[in-house]
Amino acid sequence: MRQLSSEKIAAYEEHRIKQVSPWTVRNELTLLRHLLRLSQRKWKYLDAVPEIELPKAPEGRTRFLSEDEIARLLAACAQSTIPHLSAITTLAIHTGMRKGEIMGLTWERVDLGRDMGFNARITLYHMKNGKPRGVPLNATAIRALESVEPDPSRREGRVFKQRNGQAWGAHPHGLQERRGTGRAA
Repeated sequence: MRQLSSEKIAAYEEHRIKQVSPWTVRNELTLLRHLLRLSQRKWKYLDAVPEIELPKAPEGRTRFLSEDEIARLLAACAQSTIPHLSAITTLAIHTGMRKGEIMGLTWERVDLGRDMGFNARITLYHMKNGKPRGVPLNATAIRALESVEPDPSRREGRVFKQRNGQAWGAHPHGLQERRGTGRAA
């Protein structure tokens, strides 16, 4: 670590950018910079830290489905034998909620609005910033949720569950999806 210099780091960046994406190089250099700073400030291993200029962050890719793509997606979901796939997909399209947020959704966090649908919302509690977030529901999202359980008196527990009543992602050995990530634990 003591032999690292700004020149060596720049040479690494130039070499590495030919192998991986700019995002990857930026992430690697950010990690290196953090470790070097810890080595100097916290661990007192280094006297000085070389200057690391991070490559400019590349533009993120933003793509939205066209109306035709949405129609085809929903038509395919309607043909599926997977229970509630249409409702899940409709909710994702109309709210922007993530997979883990939708699959972990419980009826207790759903307010379909007693005021004729106005102010209907879902409240999400496990956000990165630690603050709850309200997700407004339009008429299409409300209809999708109502299609899952038409009887309001039976709306309890998870909104989307398997036919046997278990949560989606439930594994016979007890593995379940981590809350909010959509990845298996």
